[in-house]
Amino acid sequence: MGWFMAELVKWEQAKSAIAEAKSVDELKLIRNKAEAWRYAAKQAKESLEVQNDIAEIKIRAERRCGEFLKEMPKQHGARPADTESQDVTPQTLSDLGITKNDSSKWQLIADIPEDKFETHIEQTKKKKKELTTSGTLKIAKKEKQERAVENIKSKSINYKNKDKIILFEGDLFDVIDKIENESIDLLCTDPPYFILDNEWDQFDNKNDYLEFTENWLNVVIPKIKGTGRIYISFSQWYQYDFYEILKRNKFFGFIFKQNIIWYYKNNNQPSNKKEYRYNYEPLFYLYGKEAGVLNFTNDTFNEMQQNVWEIAIPQSNFKEGKFHLAQKPLELYRRIMKTGSKENDLVLDCFAGSGTTGIICKELNRKCILIEKDQGNIKIIKGRLCG
Repeated sequence: MGWFMAELVKWEQAKSAIAEAKSVDELKLIRNKAEAWRYAAKQAKESLEVQNDIAEIKIRAERRCGEFLKEMPKQHGARPADTESQDVTPQTLSDLGITKNDSSKWQLIADIPEDKFETHIEQTKKKKKELTTSGTLKIAKKEKQERAVENIKSKSINYKNKDKIILFEGDLFDVIDKIENESIDLLCTDPPYFILDNEWDQFDNKNDYLEFTENWLNVVIPKIKGTGRIYISFSQWYQYDFYEILKRNKFFGFIFKQNIIWYYKNNNQPSNKKEYRYNYEPLFYLYGKEAGVLNFTNDTFNEMQQNVWEIAIPQSNFKEGKFHLAQKPLELYRRIMKTGSKENDLVLDCFAGSGTTGIICKELNRKCILIEKDQGNIKIIKGRLCG
């Protein structure tokens, strides 16, 4: 292994070479060498310290490469040539031998603030964890999402309650009496699941959680018209408990015959290796005894008229953005509103979260009441509604 160990002695030279590189090709060469070195180090069972030193070279080269790639004109997928000559054709990713996937990853890493990038490298090595591009990408994505959240919150200063969208700031049980009984055409809401570590999703135990669930159903469902519809997202973990609550209460006077299955492929969260990975959530759909037919029109066809909907989980790199850990996709709520309501219907979301219900009501000309108690979420809602 002496051949690459000798190269590592030149660590400061490698850092300088990365900083002084004048082209993507130079950086790719350094990056590819480091990748080969690391593979050789793993095969030779060199220490984690040695492997991480090599990985640092690779990641620094990728970060610097991302800085170059960000300068490429987006409309052509090309960057200006590294020469002052105007006769040279700009290079494309294909010319550079770089995939779009790698380009996106490296540009994300390039967006990490210098201090956070250096802290990540230092802390990973100090804690004797493996330093990887994927681990660095997690930092980059988290940073990007935090910037997006702060940006959307900054827009909240321009928010004003409109006639068609009303936001009640406070606890559900404190503000629900502001809404008249049998005044709501559609309930679309996403209550706590009791599966996350966040404060808003925490309960002392399962019994407390189910008691909370039954309590909010008891005060909210009387607000729904006999002609209305109910769509409630719920966790797979407790869906049978939820059904038992509904059944015990005789479905609160509504009719329940099916769930809508929200199916998503882009879930790569760790799972119990003894179980299949979770890739769907049930939406409990109920309708009033006086409800008419669903709003199946020319723009609600095929899958939208079925009860299995394939829609990706929101990600920070999606156009709609991601501002909340449990944020539901715009398309999911768009399908609910299109098929379950009509223009000028009054929609209620009593756990508004990041305000997705309000966004779609605004888009589809529905009136809407949102209830949210978390001040951070309230700023997100106001910012999104102003966007």
